[in-house]
Amino acid sequence: MVTVESKRGPFRVSDVYYPEACEIHGLGRSLAVNQIIYVRQAQQFFETEGPVVHHRVFRTSLVDLTRGRDELFEDLNSTTRNLVRRIERVRDQVEVRRNNGVDSDFLAIYNAFVGIKRHSERLSPRRLQELKPFADIFVSYYEGRPLCAHAYVRDEKLKRVGLILAASTRLSAADTPVFVGAVNRWLHWYEMQLYKSEGIETYDLGGIGTSTPQKEAIARFKLSLGGQQVVEHNYMIANPLGRLAIAFFYALRRLRFSA
Repeated sequence: MVTVESKRGPFRVSDVYYPEACEIHGLGRSLAVNQIIYVRQAQQFFETEGPVVHHRVFRTSLVDLTRGRDELFEDLNSTTRNLVRRIERVRDQVEVRRNNGVDSDFLAIYNAFVGIKRHSERLSPRRLQELKPFADIFVSYYEGRPLCAHAYVRDEKLKRVGLILAASTRLSAADTPVFVGAVNRWLHWYEMQLYKSEGIETYDLGGIGTSTPQKEAIARFKLSLGGQQVVEHNYMIANPLGRLAIAFFYALRRLRFSA
């Protein structure tokens, strides 16, 4: 289990990733007035002992990194394999950096991307710093230009990593969307191999949804990288004040994104 603590205004927010049943016993029983707990991707359904605001099924795709490299590569669909080979031919012009010296480029890519897509909130430098002790931050560069950004929460006990943030420059005019998309697929393949070499066994692609055409397109992309679909569980746990804050936040977000 990985727990990321942060402050959002007057509220204390806990993001709890991949908890097992024994780790979440009593979760929410003694909840502070200003505390909100997000349980993310519990592998089994469980009954909480506190005020559950919302439970929802979470579907994702998991790649088993214990298999051989050739088998993992064959599990990529044909388009992804071809694009990975394309980037391998210009590998000397591609660089990947992890964690050190990538913060400004990661924030620039991510915030520009969500500013256009409007599917999520911008990421503050403070929030990125809160994530970094528990996450790996990747940025890929082509001829020195940052193109793609991925962030993974990392659970050493479970030997699992999960994609939590992803963005690219494909919506900008600097490089063609097809080329940036190829680099992005190649970056996933690079990360799979790197994590496999470090003893990570499960590569979680971070959710596959079907509720909108946009989510269906993202799901198709993630499934093109191989993996098995699994069902997990998400929860929000909060007291009345926290529930009111959550409702206000999402109402404000809908208003802002519809403007």
